[in-house]
Amino acid sequence: MDDQFLKNIHQHIEDNLGNENFSVEDLAKNAGISRSMLHRKLIKLIGKSASDLITETRLAHAKALLEKDVATASEIAYQVGYKSPSYFNKVFKKHYHVSPGIVRKGIEAHSDLKISTPIQKRKPSSPARSAKTNQKIIIYTLLLIMLSLLIYIPKPN
Repeated sequence: MDDQFLKNIHQHIEDNLGNENFSVEDLAKNAGISRSMLHRKLIKLIGKSASDLITETRLAHAKALLEKDVATASEIAYQVGYKSPSYFNKVFKKHYHVSPGIVRKGIEAHSDLKISTPIQKRKPSSPARSAKTNQKIIIYTLLLIMLSLLIYIPKPN
């Protein structure tokens, strides 16, 4: 029964792939359950929300079209239901860690890139400080030292 439910969900997403207005609400309505029930059921069955499932399906189709070089990245963005090519680029790059343009140019040209499956979310490590942040820390430290010297150095009478 769960397999049939998932098959129905996947089919409905596929049928509405190019519909930029397709939403989780539409998916829940098709399944005959509430949005929150759909969310709980998908999390239980596949560990993903409906929104994530729709996004991953759209991106997988986009990646396949980009690899076949059937259209520009912008055209493909519209074909898979994105209203904005720039937002599509952002989501694609976040998911696959490579831009759609690089995929379209050909994997052979970038053989060092492994993009067949998305990189799983990593646990955040300790945040690295940027050079600008390090520079600010040094400046504030020097200012603090100079201020303390001004305060503690005895003044001549």
